[in-house]
Amino acid sequence: MRSISINITVLAMIILVISALNISNAGISQLTGEERKAVLAVKLEGNDLHLQFLGEEYQYLEPVANCTGYIKDLGLQIKDYLYSIGQILKAVVPSI
Repeated sequence: MRSISINITVLAMIILVISALNISNAGISQLTGEERKAVLAVKLEGNDLHLQFLGEEYQYLEPVANCTGYIKDLGLQIKDYLYSIGQILKAVVPSI
C-alpha cells in the first residue's frame, strides 16, 4: 500500500512539473513573440492521437480505434472479477 501512495505522489509531482514547464513556456512565448510548442501535450482529434514532446509533434493514426475494443473487454473483465470477489466476500462474511 505504501508503494502505491509513493508512486501516486511521484506521478503527481511529475504532472505538476510538466504543467509548470508548459505555463512558463507559454509565458516566454508571449513575451518574446515566438511560437513555442508545449513541453508535453496530448490531444485527441477524432480517432487520431497527437502527442507533443519537447516541441516535436508526433501523430498516431487510428490508435484509439484499435484499442477501443480491447479497453471495453478489459473493463468488462475487471467488472466481472470485482463482482466475483464481492460474491466470495458475501459468502464468507454474511453481514456485508
